[in-house]
Order: sequence, then structure tokens, then C-alpha cells
Amino acid sequence: MEILPETCLSYTTKQNKKTRDLISTMVKAFWRTLNEWTLASNSGLQSLRNAVRILVNVTCDNALPCQIHQQCAELNVHIDTMKKAVKTLDGLNEQLKKVITIQETERPGCTFEPQFLSLPLNEFSVAFSQLLQACKRETEFKIGVCKPLAHTTDSDILNACITLWSRSLNYLQPHLYHIKILLLECHLL
Repeated sequence: MEILPETCLSYTTKQNKKTRDLISTMVKAFWRTLNEWTLASNSGLQSLRNAVRILVNVTCDNALPCQIHQQCAELNVHIDTMKKAVKTLDGLNEQLKKVITIQETERPGCTFEPQFLSLPLNEFSVAFSQLLQACKRETEFKIGVCKPLAHTTDSDILNACITLWSRSLNYLQPHLYHIKILLLECHLL
């Protein structure tokens, strides 16, 4: 068994509670922002489907109906919401890194003890960073999926856009499990 240095033992319970409360607030903000991103992604899929439905019915002789402009404007709003959510997640990630740095300077040589029962702070930081990077990649991917809308009415290409947009973020699932448990603990405090 490792013997903790004196500085680790003198770390006050009051300070530990403040850190836990701060991280709890960050977890709740992270979860809320991730849900906003997911909602914008799902709503964007619906707008994309509506736009594709309109474009598939357009023939060379027809002018584009005004509904297509409305659907594309809605799609842009959803993409902007996803970008804002990623920016918020990035800010929360930076705040978490600052909390970790502060803990490291206040308690040099100490290992990270869990602020919550489920996850130590440094492991939460890894999961948080990986979720952030996944959301960034997915947002960039969805922006690229929408580019053919302006240049084609080919149903195969447009249906491929819908398929690509709706693919799931399977690589996020293991990290979401940890975040869900941590969120539950935050609500129980």
C-alpha cells in the first residue's frame, strides 16, 4: 500500500467539496450541451430529408420551389447549433483542464482520488476530450454531407446524403456510459 505524502493528507474536505461541486456543474453543462448537439443533429436529419424530398421531385424544366430554400435555411440553423455546441464543449474541456492543473499544483505528487465514486478526475478528462473530438469530427462530417445539395437533383446522391447524415456515433457509446453514471452521481449530491 502506498503511503500518501503529508500534503495529500492535509487537503481539506471543504476544498474537496468545492472541487466536486465545480465538476458537478461542469458535468451537467456538458451533458446539457451534448443533448443540444444531439437534438440539432436529429432535427438536421429531418430538414435534410425534407430538402431531399423536394429536390428529388424537381425536374429539369421546373424551377426550384421556395420550400427548398426554407428547408436549407433550417438545415443551416441546425448545423450552426451543432457548431455552437462543439464550441461550448471545447470551453468546458478547457475549464476541466484548468481544474486538473490547479489540483496538480495544490497537491504535488498526489494521485487523483475520485471526486465521485464512479470516475477519477483524470479519467473523466480523457472521456470528455474524446467525446469532444468525436463531436467535432461528426459536425465537420455532417457539414460535408450537405455540400451536394446545392449541385444535384440526382436521387441516388441525395439519398446517400441522408444515409451518411443518419449514421450513428457508435464509437461514443463506452464514454457515454461513464458520463451517464457521473451525471447520476451529480444529481444525487
